[in-house]
Amino acid sequence: DELRRGKHSTMMVLFHLHNPNAPKFLQQCGACYREITHGIRYHCNSCSNFDLCQDCYKPVTTGLWAQRDSRFAHDKKHSFTPIDMEVTTDTQKSRAERERAIKMHLELLAHAAN
Repeated sequence: DELRRGKHSTMMVLFHLHNPNAPKFLQQCGACYREITHGIRYHCNSCSNFDLCQDCYKPVTTGLWAQRDSRFAHDKKHSFTPIDMEVTTDTQKSRAERERAIKMHLELLAHAAN
């Protein structure tokens, strides 16, 4: 059991080292229930936990889907904040921070292996 957990932890560390911009937590569209991994995500400022993907934003905000289900009743009182889910370009500072983090994690793995 310890070997299995150790293997999983190591694989997760290596995945996040190789994919530093991969989202740690994905938002789910409140209309189609798909995970929003790219494009623009729209977060409702009135509701506590309601996000929409690009495909569902217009039908929900224009009231086209309000007859289908009451949770789609987002009128003009509900404002949405667009959040770009695309990966941003690395700057020199973020590259240096990433290199430092990789070096630290490799030292941690080497220490754990001994």
